[in-house]
Amino acid sequence: MGKTYVFRLRERHESIVAAFTISNDSIRIKQLAPEDKAKIEYVTENGEKNLRRYPGVLVGRLGTNIEFAKQGFGSAVMDFIKAWFRSDENKTGCRFIIVDAINKPEVIHYYQKNNFKFLYSSEINEARALGINVKMLGEKPLHTRLMYFDLIDIK
Repeated sequence: MGKTYVFRLRERHESIVAAFTISNDSIRIKQLAPEDKAKIEYVTENGEKNLRRYPGVLVGRLGTNIEFAKQGFGSAVMDFIKAWFRSDENKTGCRFIIVDAINKPEVIHYYQKNNFKFLYSSEINEARALGINVKMLGEKPLHTRLMYFDLIDIK
């Protein structure tokens, strides 16, 4: 279940600039490889809370209208999402923004430019955690990569 939001132009309401869907999610600690688990536990008080999951919001179907592409609208939408879930309006109490990014250089670059990090340090670790046969993966990269943004990083 998710909820979709749309950004439109004020002067032309029929023109959709960008859209995204959000739903509740979490980072599941037990699925992480030791080196990836240490990275998440580091940002969550060195594992002192010893949780199995850390709450997050999953952003999906994020897209910018081709008419408005490469003009900074995608990053503006992501800034809005970050501020929204860092504000008092964060009804979910989430700590992380999570995306399942299409594994293409331009998409990965967009998220990295917006300070997202890979949840798994390698595609092999991610494939294993997701139950994908690593031998079947071969040289073919995963179709998507899980990435996260820590809302505590907003100053």
